[in-house]
Amino acid sequence: VLKHKGWANALSAGSAHSNTDFELFTISIDMTEQGFHHIDEIVDVVFQYADMLRRDGPSKVHYDEIASLQAMSFRFLERSEPMNHAVNLATVFLTRPKELVMSGSYLMRQWCPELLQEILDQIVPENVIVHQIAKEYADVATQREVWYETAYVEERISEDVLSSWRHAPTGGAIDDNIHLPAENSFIAENFDLFEPDADVDGADEEPDLRVDGGIPTLVVNSSALRLWHHQDRVFKVPKATIKIRMISPVAAESPHARAVTMIFASLVKDAMNSYSYFA
Repeated sequence: VLKHKGWANALSAGSAHSNTDFELFTISIDMTEQGFHHIDEIVDVVFQYADMLRRDGPSKVHYDEIASLQAMSFRFLERSEPMNHAVNLATVFLTRPKELVMSGSYLMRQWCPELLQEILDQIVPENVIVHQIAKEYADVATQREVWYETAYVEERISEDVLSSWRHAPTGGAIDDNIHLPAENSFIAENFDLFEPDADVDGADEEPDLRVDGGIPTLVVNSSALRLWHHQDRVFKVPKATIKIRMISPVAAESPHARAVTMIFASLVKDAMNSYSYFA
């Protein structure tokens, strides 16, 4: 909805400042220049989404999808730096039973719709703190933060604005375009690995850790396309990586062409984001 209106470039959400006593739920929105002039309307869309979730109730389908993805991440977790791993484990020891220290951040063990509904009931205008960060506030940010002397200004949200953000409790309408995403068709269920092609040189040999068993195989070689393939024989995890490189003599023939090419690449990435995000 926000991208369709031209108000936002990106959005992320999740918990922050987790503690034994409290935890914050944050929603970060990267606004466009146009979106900067519609901040109250952007927050309104956020609360419409929360009202939609309360109205429809927690979704078991989406819970199962997330649980499956989390289990997959834990099962094929890549090795991290030992120091970082030790620090992370030491941190969670303070808030988690020892049997859940390793898996607690990944595995979802129980469907609790009542708890989800309780959390949803807290996402209301009365509990919100809105942080707006933009260079346009330089002249009005007259207060100073103690430690870093960062300029800021703090204002109370007016009752009129809070009232405009209330929807379902008072019978307000929710935009028809606000809904949960469709089921994710990209979630893997089969993790079997293909055996290396016997026709590939070195397929029957022990892999060399320095070169991962050989070099890629040239599968297609034409005037329009060269396609290389290489199967990992060291780590043996069900993961695939596709890298596409398009070569054009005009892409960097001038500063203007270079700039236009970069803009085009950004537009393609933005256009594919809503589709590729689920993968």
